[in-house]
Amino acid sequence: MMFKKEYLIQIGGFAPIDVGDEFYLMQRAIEKGGKFGYLPGCEIKAYVHTGDGGLSSGDGKIKGENALYEFKKTFFNRLKASDIRYIKMRHYAVIAYAELRRKNYRKFISNVIKSFFSSPCRFFTILK
Repeated sequence: MMFKKEYLIQIGGFAPIDVGDEFYLMQRAIEKGGKFGYLPGCEIKAYVHTGDGGLSSGDGKIKGENALYEFKKTFFNRLKASDIRYIKMRHYAVIAYAELRRKNYRKFISNVIKSFFSSPCRFFTILK
């Protein structure tokens, strides 16, 4: 995402949270009537924190993702059932991956199963 500084200030900038700040920023931009376009490629590089203290792993990642999911659920009444299933599937897949990185295999398998049954076809799509 690229925004002009003035627009970021106008919409309130990034939320003061640890996980999902891009989602919250896009949600604000959409609600404020932002205009968007897409580039035909992926130019993103991400830094993945390691250890339990990092935002991208451990308890911080799981707590942040669960809080983000609870926020997303407040919009479910505006969405189609297929979109809701996709959001659920992706949430459980992200949690499963976080648990795999922590070597918590029981929770990993549990979340993989939840992810699969939320949207089986799309589950296999994200595995690619």
